[in-house]
Formats: sequence, C-alpha cells, structure tokens
Amino acid sequence: MKTAQELHTEAFHPHRDARSEEYKAGALYILRLRCGEIDKRPHPHKLGTASADAWYSGCEEGHAIYRRATEAA
Repeated sequence: MKTAQELHTEAFHPHRDARSEEYKAGALYILRLRCGEIDKRPHPHKLGTASADAWYSGCEEGHAIYRRATEAA
C-alpha cells in the first residue's frame, strides 16, 4: 500500500481541477488517518465557515481515495 502522501499526490496531480488548500488538507488528513500515520485530531476550522465546508468535503474525497486504493490492492 502506498503512503498517504503518495495517494494524495496522485489524486491532486497538476492537471486536475483546482481545489482549495483546505479541501486538499482535509483529504490528506483522512488519508493519513486511515493509513495509520496519525491519530484522530479535532477539525481545524470553525464550523459554518467556507473553510470548514471545504475541509469536510476534502475529508469525503480522502475516504473515497482510500477506498479505491484498498480495492485496487
């Protein structure tokens, strides 16, 4: 299995649609969590803000990236 950073780098390649830094950070957080590289941490943004919405959306994509990677392995 690849590392969380490797999965993240592949998913957010330069030719992909732009995503906010908060979105990408959420995806990386979930990948690192599911790969066992970190423990669960509190969310970094105030609820109800655009930053929190982007981060949580990125978290959802992180779960999807991880599922695809484990199904392919």
